[in-house]
Amino acid sequence: MGEGDSQALTDQLMQRPEAQRTQAEVAHQVTAQPPLEADAIGPEDTGPMQIGVVATPPIGSELELAYGDLWARGFPTPEGFVVMAGSEVRSAVNPSAPQIVETRRDELIAAQALIAIPGLSDRQRLCVAVRFASAAIAAKVVTGAHVDSSKWQPPRDPRPILIAA
Repeated sequence: MGEGDSQALTDQLMQRPEAQRTQAEVAHQVTAQPPLEADAIGPEDTGPMQIGVVATPPIGSELELAYGDLWARGFPTPEGFVVMAGSEVRSAVNPSAPQIVETRRDELIAAQALIAIPGLSDRQRLCVAVRFASAAIAAKVVTGAHVDSSKWQPPRDPRPILIAA
């Protein structure tokens, strides 16, 4: 399907009442939208990171990270992008990742915002919510890789998950 065909399908979907759309049509509409922002590190990405923010995502705004088997959830805010407590942060940092990734990681460690995950040495867990200047820098810090904001996607299974202690 070409870009023109995709746009035509999206335009047709927008004309139909939401209740008449199939699951596949709704999925197409979500995936056909442009990414949140570009891959490049811009001035907004070097903005302050806030550790320990109070964070409750508005209904329907929660996104999950699509990067290997790393588990992370977050949501956009007017001030940037919040990665929620409980999200995993990959321990390794790729050589291609920008220097700001190391800087932000050092800040998280200094604030004791990362804790070990028993039985896993390749990742740590955020024990507080963190607001980043953008979804792109949030994805880079969490993955330790030079990725863009398109890694934040609607949850594959948006139902609540119950975790027993």
